[in-house]
Amino acid sequence: MNTFNRDGFRTIELELQENEIKRMRTHWRKFVKSIPSYEEIYAGKGIVICAGGFSYLTCCLMLLKSLKDVGCNLPVEVWHLGGELSHEIKKELKDQGVTCKDFLDYGISEVTSGYMLKPLAIKFSSFKEVLYLDADNFCLINPEQLFAESQYLQKGAIFWPDYWKTHEDNPIWKIIDKEYRYENEQESGQILINKEKCWKELNLCVYFNEHSDLYYHLVLGDKDTFRFAWKALGSEYFMIGYEPSCCGYLDNSNNFKGISMAQYSPNGNIIFLHRNLLKWDVTQTSENVWTTVKKFQDNSSNRSYEISFCQNGHVYMDLHGDTEEQSFIESFGDIEGSCLSHLAQIRQNDNYRAFSLDSWIFKQRFAGKASSGY
Repeated sequence: MNTFNRDGFRTIELELQENEIKRMRTHWRKFVKSIPSYEEIYAGKGIVICAGGFSYLTCCLMLLKSLKDVGCNLPVEVWHLGGELSHEIKKELKDQGVTCKDFLDYGISEVTSGYMLKPLAIKFSSFKEVLYLDADNFCLINPEQLFAESQYLQKGAIFWPDYWKTHEDNPIWKIIDKEYRYENEQESGQILINKEKCWKELNLCVYFNEHSDLYYHLVLGDKDTFRFAWKALGSEYFMIGYEPSCCGYLDNSNNFKGISMAQYSPNGNIIFLHRNLLKWDVTQTSENVWTTVKKFQDNSSNRSYEISFCQNGHVYMDLHGDTEEQSFIESFGDIEGSCLSHLAQIRQNDNYRAFSLDSWIFKQRFAGKASSGY
């Protein structure tokens, strides 16, 4: 169980004996020796998205709109598992120039957690250089420029920080045999990787996710499996030096409700909005929730983090202490107005409407909620 503490540390209840830690360390090291050499079967640069199911399809369609709006010409692969996307939806994506890829075609059928699909999609994508984006992410600028960043060209990987820090007592530090570092965890809503330069690291990350029954008790889903895979091998990566801000709105009592992580470029400009706490599928087409960006002041020591649930029906994030706020509209214009127009158009699409109904019926039926008739 993960606990997100107000002091910014993520803590767990699990304790491992030394023999268990040693066994896990020995096992991953043995795996690393078995990783085959990188093969020149990948080419070019591109964007990879996982978008199975109704919720993430909706978010993906909005992300694709944002990429088009900022003039991005990178090829895009959308990955799904089996029947998570309908034939009609896949055809519409293809008509937009998007390549749909099914994990089943790559021998992946048993999935213990949806999180593990992210590193697998990066590994099996046709691109040598991958910008992975969560489906519920949103681009404020053309992300093509990230491939030219000097830090990426030098190290082959750019990661983005999360709000939280891994506690010193977490057994993961001993498992990878590294000294504790007081540093932010990784937020994997956006990841930039050159597979040729980081092939062993990526494969070790996949390994951690394939053993989610062990590692997900230590880290939160897939996100820090990237960071700890690189650390385990002593490999360099570039972590963006700006902590995420929080984008959201002020409620009727003037209390801040953050629903998106605002992530930065290497030079300190907000470039991504990871809409992780209020996704597009449950957003009303008249609902303005990107009005305020809140962040900690530079070098502030008075910091407190809050995650809670609000009356508007969603989880929210808030930052307390030495903080500052800025108007989203004054900084970025009426981007949200355009988004809500796109969302309204998506919901009028006949294939989307049919897919949403089929998804709802499937979910309700196999959730055991259908009436038995008795």
